[in-house]
Amino acid sequence: MSLTEQGMCFFDLSVSCGDPNLCGKILDKEWEYRCRLRHSQYEVILCTGIANESMKSECYFNGAEIKKDESICKKLPDQNYRGYCMSNVARLTGRRTICGQITKQNMREFCFAVADRDLRICENIIDDDLRVKCVEWASADSIKSRLKKA
Repeated sequence: MSLTEQGMCFFDLSVSCGDPNLCGKILDKEWEYRCRLRHSQYEVILCTGIANESMKSECYFNGAEIKKDESICKKLPDQNYRGYCMSNVARLTGRRTICGQITKQNMREFCFAVADRDLRICENIIDDDLRVKCVEWASADSIKSRLKKA
């Protein structure tokens, strides 16, 4: 059995049994990360075991979204990605006070626009790319589909 096959097998088993501990037995790192990512909706602590920074960030973003908890976003090392995460939680919960925790002004305005779904706030964002994303996110039904464009 190849490492990939072993990884797929343990991944399937961990999902069907609901046992995140099986992720640690996967030898293929990509499948181990996928397993941890899948279980992160229940146990965000599993994100810490992911070495790949991109997958770890996705894990924290997903965990914050599912648990609607902006404190998880603060574990993200990239300031912009952290801002996107907090904006998403603010939008999902309606707690626009979350936006006040964002230090970068443009990203803070982005958060208020997304949380309030107010396209007028987007017009005040100086950065062209962020302003375009703001309009997309503030008018979108699902933030997750927009994240790939961030």
